[in-house]
Amino acid sequence: MAFPRRHWIRTRCLLKRLARWHTATPPSPPTLVLLSTAGVVGLVAGLGGILFRELTDRLAYFTFPLGKPILAVLGISAVIVIPTLGGVVIGMLLYRHAQRTIDLGLDEVVESVALWGGRLRLLRILKQAAAAAICMGTGGSVGREEPIAQLGSGLGSAIGQRLHLPEDSLRYLVASGAAGGIAVALHAPIAAVCFALEVVLAEFSTAAVGSIVLASVSACAIANLMGYQAPVIPAPAFALISSWELPLYAVLGGWPLS
Repeated sequence: MAFPRRHWIRTRCLLKRLARWHTATPPSPPTLVLLSTAGVVGLVAGLGGILFRELTDRLAYFTFPLGKPILAVLGISAVIVIPTLGGVVIGMLLYRHAQRTIDLGLDEVVESVALWGGRLRLLRILKQAAAAAICMGTGGSVGREEPIAQLGSGLGSAIGQRLHLPEDSLRYLVASGAAGGIAVALHAPIAAVCFALEVVLAEFSTAAVGSIVLASVSACAIANLMGYQAPVIPAPAFALISSWELPLYAVLGGWPLS
């Protein structure tokens, strides 16, 4: 059985990171330019995530659920017609990508950070985000977290390349954009920081942590200002009745989940 191309990419990423850790000099401390740019990337990624959510919501309003404008015209046949039309439009957007057999989604972002210094093509990222929005808006089974994170990464890469920043700073901005996107998609800035450090960047230097944290907080701040404050998974109300509950929570939190 052939080895999947995705596994080849991840293997190459791992080897590249090991080589960088073996030969690289200690990272330089975070500079004002990197941190300020990371804050801008977080704001832009937050706005991009909000725009993506608005686009998918508007599309879904005119398609699903039952009783919306298009369904009122097409009737029950819209359940078949609308996803089919959405698939046709997505195929037209990604036709060239299919010919080049590249990986879509966060695999492309991780490969870019590990192998190509964080260089992403913004036009390709925008096309993929538009395809994901159309898929969601026409009834497709797609989550919004990965497209928003990919969109944030592409915007971070575009800003870094526009400013002609060095390769390490460019990689940090790509991870910062991903963190900003995840923070807006899930309204979880701490989880977004952990995701960007562990999955996208796989590095825990001072400059990386500082820029990613700033971008995640900036993205959440702009989302709060625009009214996107509710988390995707709201936590129920909690009240600590007795301090004897703490040992039980410690055992429950440390219990291995399989």
